Amino acid sequence: MSDGAPRIGTTDPRELLPEAIRPLRAAMEEEWRRLGLHRGETLGEVVRGGAEQFPGTELVFHSEVRPATLTLAELLARAKRVAGAWHALGLREGDVVAIQMPNWAETAIAYAAAGLLGAVFVPIVQIYGPAEVGFILRQSRARALLVPTRFRRLDYSEGLAGLGELPDLDFLFTVGERTPAGAIDWAEFEAAVAASEMFILCNPHNPVGRAFERDELERMAKACERHDVLIVSDEIHGERGYQIVLE
Repeated sequence: MSDGAPRIGTTDPRELLPEAIRPLRAAMEEEWRRLGLHRGETLGEVVRGGAEQFPGTELVFHSEVRPATLTLAELLARAKRVAGAWHALGLREGDVVAIQMPNWAETAIAYAAAGLLGAVFVPIVQIYGPAEVGFILRQSRARALLVPTRFRRLDYSEGLAGLGELPDLDFLFTVGERTPAGAIDWAEFEAAVAASEMFILCNPHNPVGRAFERDELERMAKACERHDVLIVSDEIHGERGYQIVLE
């Protein structure tokens, strides 16, 4: 993560507007409030309120690739799990999450999760290529990016190749059959934070032999603690390692 100017989410975005535009923006906001169009509600609050008032209302995502139907109650439940998992990974209120996704169920879940977490989400249109996406990620200082592995002209099957230096980006989440190296597969990610009872930790991993880094172990422990999941280690010194991680 780079040092430098404040993230978009850590300051009032209106302060980034040119001086000449700010009075116009203030006048527009005052008119929106007068008309009742700007009620001071966050997206997370709107999603939560809608799900509580109309839990059985269905959202239908028509797609040849990923068709889905969710009720508002299901959308809220899945968004809560994702928001909690993002928090366990280290994402916080005000962090920027960039989303370049088709109109899939995962997209709606991501928007709702960002709203519940208090993150700033930056939607990126699908027609933008690597040059535009890389520029947006650098300018917004996004910490996370959600993309399809492949969809029409979008192809992230090889990861972030072509986007240039991204010093602030910590997480790449993908939706698709093939997960790029270094990415977190969305389906596996959400399944991992769903209701589970036990996590079996094998470190170094057997048979791969990969030794997890300390921050990875800390994230595993915090996620399991958050979701009340029992950690079972099959290593001979597992009890010592577990104590170190949680101290």
